[in-house]
Amino acid sequence: MRLKLLGLALALLPLPALAQTAPAQQQDAPIVVQGSLDKMSGWHVAESDHVIVYSDGPKGELTRITHNLERLHFLLSILLNRVDKPDDAIKLRVTLIGDTAEFYAMELRNTRSEQGPFARAFQMQRYYDPRDDGAVMAGSRTDMVAAIEQTVQVDLASLGVLQMNPQTGQLENSLFGPGNQNLTVTTGGDTLGITAEGRIYAGFAQHYLLTYFPAAYPRWYLDGFGEMFATIRVRPDGALEYGHMPQGYRRVIEAYGQVPVKDVLTGKYLEVAKKSRWTPLHAWILTHYLFFSEERRPQLSRYLAAIANGDSLEEAAKAFGNGAKLQADVIAYDNRALPYDRMTYPPDRAPEPIVQQLTEGQARFLKGRIELGSRIELPPPGADLDPKSAERAAKYRAHAIEARDKWLARLRETAARYRSNVEAQLLLAEAECRPGNHDACAAAADRALAIQPG
Repeated sequence: MRLKLLGLALALLPLPALAQTAPAQQQDAPIVVQGSLDKMSGWHVAESDHVIVYSDGPKGELTRITHNLERLHFLLSILLNRVDKPDDAIKLRVTLIGDTAEFYAMELRNTRSEQGPFARAFQMQRYYDPRDDGAVMAGSRTDMVAAIEQTVQVDLASLGVLQMNPQTGQLENSLFGPGNQNLTVTTGGDTLGITAEGRIYAGFAQHYLLTYFPAAYPRWYLDGFGEMFATIRVRPDGALEYGHMPQGYRRVIEAYGQVPVKDVLTGKYLEVAKKSRWTPLHAWILTHYLFFSEERRPQLSRYLAAIANGDSLEEAAKAFGNGAKLQADVIAYDNRALPYDRMTYPPDRAPEPIVQQLTEGQARFLKGRIELGSRIELPPPGADLDPKSAERAAKYRAHAIEARDKWLARLRETAARYRSNVEAQLLLAEAECRPGNHDACAAAADRALAIQPG
């Protein structure tokens, strides 16, 4: 067992955990859809020691996911040496929203967190906002399907996907490596299933890392860290397994090809990321190798520590020594059976959550609470940009202002119809305060206090 892997990987980061204190009102106010306010809704909320999860899906599914998130919290606490340490962090609030179309219709934007950027098929898989009053995360309850490749002629060898093994005479996968065979194939419109649960578990792992070990992590590492735990498995005997190969990994690598290791470590892959082949699975294999390699794990710690101390990515990458040797090692690692870890633990360390059904009054404004950050936060004005970029930034900002004002107008109308709903007035108060509408904010706050003086 390598139960110390992640703790060792981060052992040299000299940064303390961030403690957050939750306002009492936020802790006691579950918010969520429609109908008379005292009737029961189709929404449930599950709460455990570290997460609060809302869902309009099956109660059993909600219970399982919430319980697994609590298990994952305990697993990460063991691996990162945080078991039984003081913990006053605000509980993460996760909302599981209908199908993929319903989730995308909310037009959520990750304004204070970033993923990737990934190739088109892997963009925007979950929403995360590390808000001052507690982080929120949202995603679809249903699995997604990614079209990983259109029908096209691909020279696999030139992309570094395949290379000849001189000992066996067979072509092998060589992620991150140069190919040496002039082989061309035609790939059809291949698709890949992306599980909804996997996105939630990956996002939770990233949230854990950023909450208890805040640092200026390179983006590829955050992506890979999340993917390490996206495939967490709970065995019938209760044991937890992490580090399993993601579904469709080999097909994705064959479709998207190489991203040189040195370009990843130095951040250069981001310069062409939007039209590159970078995917969450590329991040997974590199992170997986660095974690599971006895030789490379200390180097990863030095790399991360250097970045946390303000060194450039180029300078930090020197911690890995010879770049060509590292790339060759990743290729060799990717061409063999990849390891995973298993951990047993006392079940009472990750108890089952408490589940309650929400009334329609409690449920009505849950989506609005999630949308708030994306709707109210505006993109920067684009100062100090070249003329064309500044023009694009100005148009984007103007569009965001128009969308915000329309959303706010709809919220005002809805809140006016539900003047006795404290959740409506709390949401409206925050939505008015953030853009500086102080009088309207105070009026909504007064209405909330009149409904619920405490």
